[in-house]
Amino acid sequence: HGQVQAMLRVAAVLLLSVGAGQGFSLQTPQEFSKAAWHKKLRGLTKENFESIYEWEPFLEAEAGSSLYKKSMRRLTRVSKEFGVELREDFLANAKATAKRREQKVAYEAAKEEARLAKIAEAEQGLRDAAESGDLEKIEAALAAATEAAVADDFDGWQLAKDAKAQAQAAPAAEDEAA
Repeated sequence: HGQVQAMLRVAAVLLLSVGAGQGFSLQTPQEFSKAAWHKKLRGLTKENFESIYEWEPFLEAEAGSSLYKKSMRRLTRVSKEFGVELREDFLANAKATAKRREQKVAYEAAKEEARLAKIAEAEQGLRDAAESGDLEKIEAALAAATEAAVADDFDGWQLAKDAKAQAQAAPAAEDEAA
């Protein structure tokens, strides 16, 4: 009686997996574990390499930093050996890399904020220098703007360039008049 129930359970799992379009597989969600993952890695072949993607949700939720690091290193090596490509986004949202991703986003946001502040400061410096008409201030502002990697596409840049041209032309006009 116990053997019949066991056979019925196996048959039900097979029918459900084939019926769900998953192909023939005895792997059920309850069987995802670290030990089963290690066994899967050891048994990888070129033909079954794509089956690792079935494990992605489990690994993203459960893999710690060591399992993540070792698995990615092994999968990278094995994929090169087999001549297949590992998806770029495989385990992209892993719990093990969440802190690093958050830190990267914060760093990039701070860097962009600093860049925008530098550009705004350079723009204001260009406008102030252009309004003053002082050639030295204009040249210093243009140098600062160039250092800040400010492009020619904003008004302050052109305003300062025009003011520099006028400031340079003014002494030349005075010399001719005298």
